[in-house]
Amino acid sequence: SGIQALREAQSNIDEIASEAVSQADEQLQKQCETFDPAAYRDVLYVYMLLEDELGLCDKVATFAQQNVLRRSQATLARFAAVAEAAGAKPGSSRQVPFVELCRSVPADQFLECLSATMCALFEVLCSYHGMLAWHLRAVSKAPPATDPVAENAASEAEAEAAAAAAAAAAHERDTCAVIAAALKRGRRTVWDLAARRVAALLSSDSLATSGSESYMQVVEWTSSFIAAGEAFCGSEAGALRQRLQHQTLKYFGAQHKRSMGVLKDMLNKEAWQPLPVEALEAYHRSARAQVPASAERLKAATTVKQGDFEVFVSEGVERLFSSASAGGSSNGGAQDGDVSGGSAPTTPAASGGGAVAEQDSKQAPGSDAAADKAGQDAPTLTAAALRIGTSWKRYAELMELLPPIAPQIFRGASEMYELYMLSIFQLFGKREALAMELSANTSDAQAMLTPRLRTALLRIAKERGINVTHWRPVRRAAEDNGGSAAAAEAAVAPPVAEKKSSGGMMSKLGARFDKLSDKLSARTPPKLSRTASASSSGGGGGGAHAVALPRMQTALEARQGQPVSPGAPPTPEAIADASARSRMEAILSSGNMYGLKESSIATESLAWVAGEVKGMRQRLVAQLPPGDGKAAGQFFSRTVEAADDLREHVLKSVSRLLLNSAAFAHALAGARFDAREVGDRHSAYVDVILNSFRQFSTKVSVAGVTGGVANVMFDDAIAATAEALVQGFAQHRKCTNEGRALMSLDLQTLSAGLRELRHGELPPNLDLVAEYIRAFYLPQEDVLGWAARHPEYTITQVVALIKSAADSQGWKRKDRNAIIERVEAGDLI
Repeated sequence: SGIQALREAQSNIDEIASEAVSQADEQLQKQCETFDPAAYRDVLYVYMLLEDELGLCDKVATFAQQNVLRRSQATLARFAAVAEAAGAKPGSSRQVPFVELCRSVPADQFLECLSATMCALFEVLCSYHGMLAWHLRAVSKAPPATDPVAENAASEAEAEAAAAAAAAAAHERDTCAVIAAALKRGRRTVWDLAARRVAALLSSDSLATSGSESYMQVVEWTSSFIAAGEAFCGSEAGALRQRLQHQTLKYFGAQHKRSMGVLKDMLNKEAWQPLPVEALEAYHRSARAQVPASAERLKAATTVKQGDFEVFVSEGVERLFSSASAGGSSNGGAQDGDVSGGSAPTTPAASGGGAVAEQDSKQAPGSDAAADKAGQDAPTLTAAALRIGTSWKRYAELMELLPPIAPQIFRGASEMYELYMLSIFQLFGKREALAMELSANTSDAQAMLTPRLRTALLRIAKERGINVTHWRPVRRAAEDNGGSAAAAEAAVAPPVAEKKSSGGMMSKLGARFDKLSDKLSARTPPKLSRTASASSSGGGGGGAHAVALPRMQTALEARQGQPVSPGAPPTPEAIADASARSRMEAILSSGNMYGLKESSIATESLAWVAGEVKGMRQRLVAQLPPGDGKAAGQFFSRTVEAADDLREHVLKSVSRLLLNSAAFAHALAGARFDAREVGDRHSAYVDVILNSFRQFSTKVSVAGVTGGVANVMFDDAIAATAEALVQGFAQHRKCTNEGRALMSLDLQTLSAGLRELRHGELPPNLDLVAEYIRAFYLPQEDVLGWAARHPEYTITQVVALIKSAADSQGWKRKDRNAIIERVEAGDLI
């Protein structure tokens, strides 16, 4: 019947429609993976005929979300080790939860897996974005203009066809507008789902075992992925950004702790020998090669307005998340070091690419003269210094990629610099200068510390939990143990066999100088104690390492809070501590010039690190919040700048140990300045001083230090000599006018001899001695004014000058005592 025929026709139509919808859905799912405008238009026409635009919108959103889940699951299934671990059949990992797949990714394949996952998800976003852009263009397409003359001339059929085409175009625009609005609303859902997939993968334990190069690549890729997602959906990706920051803090904390431990071991085993020039060249090549081009792209991309996803589409997935850019570091850190950097590269291949090395070789044609000159101009570096410099560069890159956690990263970098600075002071500086209890010895040592250096060292020691009150001089230890020198040595360090330096010629020369110094000391009177604090006059006993090293707290004692029992078997920590102490004693022994060369290398390397750090100041402070930026500025001005102060302090400490200027006062005590006639011969102590300076110059030249270091030490030796001369002159109670003239002759002779050794002009320190000699001739009424204008002399020295002048010029006792009382009271005006 007719009704049955209609029913069959309707059934056939429904089947045809259902089949068309199925084919359209299948094609639509492909379009959500890779958008093709021509193929998608057929799908659109099907739903327009069915008048199911809302259904198309729902299916587009559903297919896009399914693509995110399906492609990320399939990508991880290729890397997951669940199937093999559980003995399941191949392909069964597709049914494993995504979180379990993330946990089962092998560490050596994590970087490659992350790259593949991000590439797959980014392609889904690009397809979604391409589909949205096509709809927006369709909506904005203007309808064709109508020509009234042509309309009048056209037939009725043609007019109906044109009207139908215009209606279809309008319908298509309206449909595209509806779909475009739905696609805009669904962007956030698609992105959140993709971000959760990446966040789950970043929570994998495999990430914690990544090396520095691998992890920096992870941070760079994830930052690019976040920037792309924010541009895709038009809003911030807070969840994924917080996950990255949380994982980075966790990773950075663990790796920084490991790095500090490695640095401590390096410092304990440091021989303080310079690295070859090639190490510095490799460092610079590595720094240039490691400038990530993707970071520059990320910086440029984040400057564009939100929603401009085309910037990332034009970059391409290969350039944004390609595993090839990992440079072969996808092994999870098997070859690269921690986040602070491993050993310095020494070859072009290890330092970051043959192209850069080849360019460097072209820029510097090989000439032996040029190479020698470059070696002379190159800074002196140690392995620890080079590691710290590399660490700061890596930390700076991490701060730029993750500004919210930049303060924690900057603090970690600061700790490395502070550890290096404090370690150099502990070994080569006057350790007792930081002691709280003052004595004649500690006051002399503190006079060699600038306020900036002292403040920085005390702060670093306090933050590291180091009690500097235990850093006492040897003389104090001797008093606490009965006053014997042997007891003093036992108090500050256990008996360790003396080790000679392997310097050969230097060791023999040092031993010979020591024998000469012992003979000289045997013929000189005992050292007189000083009753007033003055600038240090040096002396072999002034430094903590002149007789024996202060005892370092072992790692075991630090943990247990008590010394190790003498009967207990030696632990690995105790053995390592004893080895380090023995090595330190060998470095600081007199046969090794009290560590002159090593201390020079240490301070020069610290100066290089300080220069590298100061060069990053503006770059680093820009990444910090205002409050942390202010604290960082104080770190640069008060701690980094103190590197020069520490350099001078260490060099002066070694200089005064080598010169032994304390013996000058003893030699000067044998001179006579109460003569009634002026001779034409200088005093014998002048020859003693000049001979000491000749030995001093020989030691410095044999040590092979740089010219700048030699100048600093020679100038300080002259300063120490000037202080010793003033102190020696002040101890001569009887002095005539002729005696003062002899002092002037002695000073002129000494200045001429030192000028010859210095090969140039002398520093103005000897003017301190000349002024003290001239003050002997001052009238009685001018003495107080002179003392007020010259606070560089101690009260003891001024009083001695007054007494000597009063006896020589016949002052009244009452007037002399009145002047002395005013000087001691500080009433000089």
